[in-house]
Amino acid sequence: TNATATMSAGTVFNTTIEGEAYTFINPTEITASNIGNSVVFSNLVLYEGTFVTSRFTVDTQDVEQRFLINDNRADTRTLTVKVQNSASDSTTTTYTLATDIAQVTGTSHVYFLQEVEIGKFEVYFGDGVLGSALSDDNIVILQYVVSNKEDGNGASVFTSAGAIDGVTNVSVTTIQSSIGGSEAESIESIKLNAPLDYASQGRAVTSEDYKTLVRQLYSNTQAVSVFGGETGSF
Repeated sequence: TNATATMSAGTVFNTTIEGEAYTFINPTEITASNIGNSVVFSNLVLYEGTFVTSRFTVDTQDVEQRFLINDNRADTRTLTVKVQNSASDSTTTTYTLATDIAQVTGTSHVYFLQEVEIGKFEVYFGDGVLGSALSDDNIVILQYVVSNKEDGNGASVFTSAGAIDGVTNVSVTTIQSSIGGSEAESIESIKLNAPLDYASQGRAVTSEDYKTLVRQLYSNTQAVSVFGGETGSF
C-alpha cells in the first residue's frame, strides 16, 4: 500500500557461490513508486562486498591531513563523496569525480582521486581556483564497497537480508549473474595503458586514441587492433 519506497545505500542482499556465502550491496539510495500492488526497483545494480563509511573532520592547519580509502580492495566505482558543513550543521553536498579539468571552476563541487601507497586510494579536493575548497570543521564522508574481487563472480540467486523501507515481503529477480570482479590492474598493464591514456587526453582522433578508449569501455579486452579507413584494404 506504500505510494513509494526508498532503498537506502548499503542495503544488503545475500547469495551463495559454490557453497560460500556472500553479500551484495546497493551502493546508492534509490526511491521507486508503487505500480499497483508492489514497488518495483528496476534494473538495480548490486556490488559484492561490505559497505563502508569513513568520516574526516577537516583541519586546514594540518598540512599532513589526508582523506584515505583505507582498504586496497575498495571498489572506487561505488565511491560516493559528500561534505557535511559541520558537526552542528547536517547540510551535505555531494561531490562528483573530476574527469575534465577544463570544465572545473573555483566553485565546482568536485573531488580528485589518486592511487597512493600499497594500492590504496586518496581523495583530495580543490583549492578554490580549480575546484571548491574545503573549510575548517567540514566533515568529509566517504562511502564505498570493499569487495572480494573475482570471488564474487557467478552469483545468480539473491535474497533480501532484511526489510526495505519497513516492508519485509521482498522478492528478487536476477536479470544477469554477477560478473566483472577482478584483481587490480597489473603494473605491466598500467605501464602500457597510462601513456596512451595521457596522450589521447580524452579525444578519439588517432588510432592510438581508439585503442585506449576500447580498453576503458571493455575492461575484459585482451588485445586491440585499430586501423583507419585510409589504411584498410578493399
